[in-house]
Amino acid sequence: MNHQSSIMIVYSQQLDFGPRRVFSKALKLAGIDPDQCQALFFHTPSIAVDKIKNVKPNIVIAVGDDVYYELTGNKPLEKWRGSLVQSSVIPNQKVIGVQAPEWIMRGQFQAFWFMVNDLTRAKKHSAYPHMSLPVWSNIINPTAPQAVDFIRDIPDTEKWSFDIETRANH
Repeated sequence: MNHQSSIMIVYSQQLDFGPRRVFSKALKLAGIDPDQCQALFFHTPSIAVDKIKNVKPNIVIAVGDDVYYELTGNKPLEKWRGSLVQSSVIPNQKVIGVQAPEWIMRGQFQAFWFMVNDLTRAKKHSAYPHMSLPVWSNIINPTAPQAVDFIRDIPDTEKWSFDIETRANH
């Protein structure tokens, strides 16, 4: 294991053969070499937090509900998986939660591709230590001329989306 890893993977327990194969396949598809990651089993929260602080990875991948909750205070993981968040117990530490591979093997096979996507996102954010979140801008209840002007001013090189909501057939 590389002790100066930019990625630390934190598990709640040792993975059995099947879940380990599922997780290894997801890591490979996400472009993450497990041999270049630091692995940690989260038996005692205070010891695990100290180890994470000592290694100072660019990102921590929290595998499963328990680990994710201990590092972020957020639950359930199902609602937070794949979100880049800051640890609630380690200042300035980025964390991304992924579902436990055991859960996928219990019949949630469609979640495998969510895991691959979440791990791909973790790989992207492992390139640097700081939080880099998009800046969102909301325009609520614009006039028709404001909406037209806004659309005309969008550069072709920018990513953008619209959320148009109506009510009562309006």
